[in-house]
Amino acid sequence: MTANSQLWHNFRDTNEALRGLRINYWVDCGTLLGLVREGDILGHDLDVDFGVFGVTKRQQRQFLTWMQALGFSLYRTYGVPKRGYEQRFKRGNSKVDIFYFYASGDNKLWHGSWWKHQHLIISEFDRDVILPTKEASFQGELVRVPGRTEDLLEARYGDWRTVQKKWRWYRDPPCIKPETLPPLREMEAYERTRR
Repeated sequence: MTANSQLWHNFRDTNEALRGLRINYWVDCGTLLGLVREGDILGHDLDVDFGVFGVTKRQQRQFLTWMQALGFSLYRTYGVPKRGYEQRFKRGNSKVDIFYFYASGDNKLWHGSWWKHQHLIISEFDRDVILPTKEASFQGELVRVPGRTEDLLEARYGDWRTVQKKWRWYRDPPCIKPETLPPLREMEAYERTRR
């Protein structure tokens, strides 16, 4: 099990909330990468990530109530529920990111990531790479994962089997629509100030 037991605790509780509310969800991003490649949450990770699709307003309210009852606070939100929504919960010193996915007319699913809280960067995937999801077991936990898990990891990370020491979320994912990126030089300068 990972050295960061708080992340695993947050992962388990969030997974239980999403499953309990019958939300269409899956483990995503770096959390999925760690679970598939290493069988564990990545050692350097500071959060756990889930994708959701087709969430109703009622489910959204119930999920927030459930998470708060578990001791999570809604730390930040980005976007709005109809476009590019992301919720970031915090409990202890670690976070849970919930990325809301949206359908586009060309059989694609997309989600947004926000740069400097104001610029929407779009990551796009073939719908059938994610849906339908399937059940998997990690560290004894039943979870949902994308239907074509390895294809999703390839879309997010390229060569996901090899550890990339200089990988950057805003520069390297093949799934990012390049026209939604701010100038790379500006992003790199901003990221250097945050290290």
